[in-house]
Amino acid sequence: MSKLIDGFTRLGIEHIRIVGGEPLLREDIFDFIYMISSTKRLKQISLTTNGFYLKDKALALKGAGLNRLNISLSSLDEEKFKKITGFDGLARVMEGICAAKEAELSPIRINVVLYKGLNSDEIEDFAALSVLYPLDVRFIEYFPNSQSITNFRSVYVPGYVVKNNIEFAFGSLISDKTDPCEGPATYYRIKDARGRIGFINSVTEFFCVDCNTLMLLEDGKLFPCLYSSGYIDLRESLRNYEFKLLLDKMQDCFKIKPHINRNITVKNLEEYSPYIEY
Repeated sequence: MSKLIDGFTRLGIEHIRIVGGEPLLREDIFDFIYMISSTKRLKQISLTTNGFYLKDKALALKGAGLNRLNISLSSLDEEKFKKITGFDGLARVMEGICAAKEAELSPIRINVVLYKGLNSDEIEDFAALSVLYPLDVRFIEYFPNSQSITNFRSVYVPGYVVKNNIEFAFGSLISDKTDPCEGPATYYRIKDARGRIGFINSVTEFFCVDCNTLMLLEDGKLFPCLYSSGYIDLRESLRNYEFKLLLDKMQDCFKIKPHINRNITVKNLEEYSPYIEY
């Protein structure tokens, strides 16, 4: 793994995000983060978690070198949380968020995907978290794949509806600074709030053409896009300790990404434009 990190950073990658599954289930997660954080060319290391195991691990994550934390949170209501996630764990997730704050992990981002008729009545409750606590509450538009496109319209809540609801409840949102390492989110603040509101409008405001994210799987497949079926296989060069070949393959993925970005954008416009109404 150290060769991969070295290769990516040599080619300009500055932010690595660890995702799952649930990465906190890894027994070696602290050693893994420490190994990544030892690479001086990196600016940020972040991790996305469901928060269930965070209470007992937040302080060690900070000590290992983690910078940013993304917590997926689907509801602030116990019954709805259980219905969406399939487990009864809201109280434990909230304790994990508190533990992350006490460990001084910053920023802590709460990622919320809204579903019409299920948790879409909690917009104001989620936004209030950013008023009370130094949290980034990010509303992410539900982005369908080819299997879920048929029921897309019945569950989809566009970002502009979320923004309008928040402004109706709290007043006009104040635009806030963004950082390329933070991804495609657009940030705002409620007046006098301790945290921020973020919007990732992947359907109504296509950002594919400007996307700079690659996805690496545990089997060595490097994807130029989260929704791409094509990939660059890094396994052979890793097994044979051919660092120059590894760099060449990584660069190949970098080169094809702009082409993938353009095609994904056109594809999305054609498939999803009829469905962006609320």
